[in-house]
Amino acid sequence: PHAPKQPVTINRSLVMRSWYDIKTMELSNRADIATLQHSETLINQLIEQQIASGIKADRIVLVGFSQGGVLSLYSGLRLKHKLAGIVGLSCYLAQASLPKDGAGGVNAATPLFLSHGEQDATVPFAAGQSGAKELGQAGFDVTWSQYPMEHWVCEPQLEKLGDWIGKRLK
Repeated sequence: PHAPKQPVTINRSLVMRSWYDIKTMELSNRADIATLQHSETLINQLIEQQIASGIKADRIVLVGFSQGGVLSLYSGLRLKHKLAGIVGLSCYLAQASLPKDGAGGVNAATPLFLSHGEQDATVPFAAGQSGAKELGQAGFDVTWSQYPMEHWVCEPQLEKLGDWIGKRLK
């Protein structure tokens, strides 16, 4: 799906596609939780529609890039359905992403694929790397990869992701 159009504070409140408002570039506070939770509701509705159409939850992989990756992690880790996998590309772990009981949610054993560009100036590489480390320390099964690129995706990354998804859906 595409992110809804909404004002983004840091961009002079310009209306643009965005999964959540960004009020500051400070990573610990970058994702506005109220608008992130609204988008989480949209993702939950989409997953419920897929399940109602006959797709089993354990055949769904939630994938996102940048803000979409933040949303994938935030909503996927809190979802009531067990997923096949959760993917975050060039993203960071938003505050309050981990369930209050840590890795004890229904997706505690769901594999995570996180990947980041080493020269990413939009979402600093260190932010993606520290999020992956935090998730690993919380007990999640994290596959991490990094590439010599900016805020983008590359063919080797997509090939690795394709293989990873293939194993989840085998």
